[in-house]
Amino acid sequence: MAHPNPLNQGMTPQEAWEARGNLYDKYNDPDWMLQAGLGDIEFEQDMYDDIRYGAISEEGADFGYAMGFSDDPYDVTALAGLREHSTKGPYRYLDYTPFDPPSEKFDTDKFGMPINEKNYLARYNIREDALGEGTGETTNIDLNLPSHVNWWEHYGAKGGHELQNMISDTYRHEYKHSPKLTSHRNPYDHQAIYGQDVIYGLSPASRESSFKRFMNPTDERLSGPNATVHYNPSTAVQTSRDISSFASNPWERSFNQSSPVMGSSTPRPRPNPHLSRGGIASLCRR
Repeated sequence: MAHPNPLNQGMTPQEAWEARGNLYDKYNDPDWMLQAGLGDIEFEQDMYDDIRYGAISEEGADFGYAMGFSDDPYDVTALAGLREHSTKGPYRYLDYTPFDPPSEKFDTDKFGMPINEKNYLARYNIREDALGEGTGETTNIDLNLPSHVNWWEHYGAKGGHELQNMISDTYRHEYKHSPKLTSHRNPYDHQAIYGQDVIYGLSPASRESSFKRFMNPTDERLSGPNATVHYNPSTAVQTSRDISSFASNPWERSFNQSSPVMGSSTPRPRPNPHLSRGGIASLCRR
């Protein structure tokens, strides 16, 4: 997990480098890594429970029904991503660049975003392992805990929202970025993920943020003066249905198959007949 920016801790770049070196020593310590690995297994069991048994909110169900998303009773894409990520080795949750020395020049992640961006919530990285070794690429999810705490203090705590649920929603989002499920080359894949986050998110703050991103994409390919695709939410919904279908039945077809599986599910029955409750559901009807 990411550590706070040393500038916020009064650390000099040299102190940050030394702190990083000390942490890398732990990465090389089999006993420390064993304890960290046991913690990862326990965390992934908690994530499984959140995904498989977390209740869908009323507004999330309404949003899914109104937009025509798949009627899966739980977040099947996130579960498929969790299962995939759990096989990625002992460094799958460790920060590749701990303490973020401010003078260091980092690579960019697979979306072209700078790794050292200070306000990111999480990154799904496909890079060399944390020790700079290995022959292949290693998948890693780096969560920025200080950013989550700041987000929670400003938007979550006053509403009684649990920080744990906000963190769980972020990991759920990142699991879906597995190359086995989605591709950063398709701008609609990320929009599909945001739509699923609205439906299955545990935190109201997370669901609201995802709804805004789903309706108003930040991807330059979909918005702004240089957009190359005219964004259509219905296309994002269909993309979500295709991804969910593949995640539920990975042997049914190749995900790269050009012809999508149509009509793989039916709309979720409405939880009750009321048409206007406010919140996300009412926004999507306007």
